[in-house]
Amino acid sequence: MIRLYSQRNKKIGVFGLSRTGLAVCKSLAGLADLIIYDDSHSIRDSFYQQNINLQDYKMISVDQLEWRTCDFIVLSPGIPYYTASHYIVKHAQKYKIPIKSDIDLLYNEYPNRKYIGVTGTNGKSTTSALIHHILTLTNGQFDLGGNIGKAVLSLRDDVEGYILELSSFQLDLITDLKLDIAVLLNITTDHMDRYHSFNQYVLSKKKIISLVTKNGYALINNECSIIFSANYNTFNKNGFRNYSPKLEKQVIHTNMDLQYHPKTGLQKEKILVKFPSCLPQKFTSLLLGKHNNQNIAAAFYTCNILGRNEYDIINAIKSFQPLPHRMQYIGKKNNIYIYNDSKATNIDAASKSLSSLSNIYWIAGGVAKKGGNIFLNEAILHAVKKAYLYGQSRYYLAEILKGQIIFSISNTMEEAFNQAIIDAESDKSGPNRKNILLAPACASFDQFKNYEDRGNQFIKISQAFLTN
Repeated sequence: MIRLYSQRNKKIGVFGLSRTGLAVCKSLAGLADLIIYDDSHSIRDSFYQQNINLQDYKMISVDQLEWRTCDFIVLSPGIPYYTASHYIVKHAQKYKIPIKSDIDLLYNEYPNRKYIGVTGTNGKSTTSALIHHILTLTNGQFDLGGNIGKAVLSLRDDVEGYILELSSFQLDLITDLKLDIAVLLNITTDHMDRYHSFNQYVLSKKKIISLVTKNGYALINNECSIIFSANYNTFNKNGFRNYSPKLEKQVIHTNMDLQYHPKTGLQKEKILVKFPSCLPQKFTSLLLGKHNNQNIAAAFYTCNILGRNEYDIINAIKSFQPLPHRMQYIGKKNNIYIYNDSKATNIDAASKSLSSLSNIYWIAGGVAKKGGNIFLNEAILHAVKKAYLYGQSRYYLAEILKGQIIFSISNTMEEAFNQAIIDAESDKSGPNRKNILLAPACASFDQFKNYEDRGNQFIKISQAFLTN
């Protein structure tokens, strides 16, 4: 845990007492005068159960005058900041109270450590975890936190640096953080309930570039036109670096077989990343799907910039286990293979999942997100045998898929799964291998706590079938 000695004797407001807020309070306990609150009665009750001295804080609602005297307020990233701004945001703006992020507090405590930030609509958890895996296996002392599910102030304090997965919500709040390496993977439509427009969401993601130090590196996916085309000259002028996940240049993907081809550098207007000559080395990655090549490329370059040998990086990549709920292979029974991609909570992520397999019995549904369109190219249409739509968005998805894909409608994910199994077992035409894929393309909150809960329930249902 990080103790925030630099904040000693300050009066600090903490709004939101789940994972982030709880870690902030523990890090400041006995050091600062804390004014805290959470709108949720159950979260407040849970907070009281934590081992924090009652003398270290006051639990009072925001309408109390004492909030106006705070030096700053630490806001949890789940609190709406733009559209339908939460009243705590309006309160802070009205009384000119600075809003800070827990990530800023970490940086202010340890400004001389290395900081690697990773963002993108999709792939940021896998990329962050892969970077951490590579650095750990090559004798690096880094800890991993942020949006990946571990509050940054709960990380170790005895490391050389931090790998931070950064959501757009977290980036919105950051004011002080400086990054040695920033990774921007991609930007596609998401979180339109939290932003006034897609352009505002894009600007939130691009903010990560402004956080890079003068001598730092920004690794930009130059295949994402929204990120790259409008900013290439700016990045070069400011000395930022870019990376290309083009497979013919770095990683060649054929099913699960990857091959690294060393180059003198990127074939752009200016060579920005160089690798020494070495023989090509074939290696196998456990990461399924072509979309993971951009994650591998970003992690490769990040670790190479940090001085890791390319052979050591490749060996580490070979042993990396995919994160749960991200194209996670559950098992097979006879000729039926089951995959859990519950983290595919938006249309772009689901499309990439569907591009990774063939003869797919696709399970989709939940709460449809605002903005974006389901883009099903000819290859995806050919890959999907049938779709099984469930939950709140089932009829919405049915309207979109009508005339393109055969589908059935269910109330629950379990009903959809059972129907997919029946169809897969009875289908004697086409390829022998059948792939059951959960790629919801939607949020989970109609029937589940979050995507992890949805994925765990899917695994439970799948295991019941596999072991029966």
